[in-house]
Amino acid sequence: MAGTPSSAPPQLALRGVTLGFGGEALLAGADLALLPGERACLVGRNGSGKSTLLKALAGLIEPDAGERYIEPGLGVGYLPQDPVLPQGLLVADYVTGDGRAPAHAVDAVLHRLELDGVRKLDELSGGEARRAALAQAVVSSPDVLLLDEPTNHLDLPTILWLEKMLIASRTTMLMISHDQAFLRATTQRIFWVRRRQVLSHPRGYEAFEAWAKQVQAEDDH
Repeated sequence: MAGTPSSAPPQLALRGVTLGFGGEALLAGADLALLPGERACLVGRNGSGKSTLLKALAGLIEPDAGERYIEPGLGVGYLPQDPVLPQGLLVADYVTGDGRAPAHAVDAVLHRLELDGVRKLDELSGGEARRAALAQAVVSSPDVLLLDEPTNHLDLPTILWLEKMLIASRTTMLMISHDQAFLRATTQRIFWVRRRQVLSHPRGYEAFEAWAKQVQAEDDH
């Protein structure tokens, strides 16, 4: 059902992870491994723990049990669903980050996302702030990119631009999105948070409906 695993070691993984914040566990002994270069989606019911799992992969929260593995020296970019931006910085300076991104790349992504680089972050609307956080996440070309609802506040032409950019990239990715067309266009693997476990399937989101029916049928028997 999950396909034959690759022999390549994962770049980023959670092993035997339990997450619950002192209450009922969202995840119990769950495993997830991102292999080099794959573009995967993370799906599941609202409240199943998808965003929490992404934070654990990003190293922002510690699991109650289990471990996080990250390849030594790996760079991870993370777009949270509700980014909190530092105050006082110019948009261009924030997007540039640690300075690794070339100026022309920063200018191009700011133009594409309709952001004025000389404005201060404090002045941005909620939608503009999300676009600024997306710009910072993608322009730095990290080894692994974790995206929580990247198409929020984007119009269709910008979503299509983002799809093309992600597909052309060699970056390993894991994405959460309610935009099914975006997931069908960009993903090659599915991780499904179900009953406090993480199931995997070696095809993109277009295979999810048939796979979900198969899993349900096996449960019924």
